Amino acid sequence: MRLRVHGQRFFDTFSRLAHIVTECARLQARLLAEPAIRGELVAEVAALEREASQLREAVVLDIEEVSIPPVDRGDVHRLASSLQGMVALLDENVRQVHTLELGPSPEAVGRLADVLVRAARRLEITVALLVERDTPGAGAADEMERLGEEADAISDAAVEALFAGSPDPLEAEKWKDLYDALTAAMQGLRQTERMVRNVVR
Repeated sequence: MRLRVHGQRFFDTFSRLAHIVTECARLQARLLAEPAIRGELVAEVAALEREASQLREAVVLDIEEVSIPPVDRGDVHRLASSLQGMVALLDENVRQVHTLELGPSPEAVGRLADVLVRAARRLEITVALLVERDTPGAGAADEMERLGEEADAISDAAVEALFAGSPDPLEAEKWKDLYDALTAAMQGLRQTERMVRNVVR
């Protein structure tokens, strides 16, 4: 049966979607740190991605049935789609790790994954402000910007180290692909958080 979303429940849906983003980021970090249970963690993320897809579908279908939406109808579509898109991107990342059959992760991978978890939490906090009809301070944007810069610095240094000396070309390319995927996820989190802040204002 299709989920139904009406009135205040739009905000509940946004909150749940944002929480799913954070949960997927946490599972991604754990997956990179614990190769032995990657299959189990991939399945957990896939289940969350299915839930996020159902929630987005419910919002898109039901927004037209609400005479006075809680925020602009276009913003409802964009927010639901962006949050679900982040879940889909993280789901794609963990599937990629599983498919590439990578060995134990370098220390930089763990650090980068941790930055993504913190960025996802920052996004979730900003969505909570939307739900509470509150306005984020300048610190929210500054924090996400700092996290983005931290992620870029980690990724740039790690990729440079990958190709130093005489590395195995195939292994180096696999890890570079992962760094690129993690960096793309960070960019997605920044863009989504910026969108939410624009709606809150």
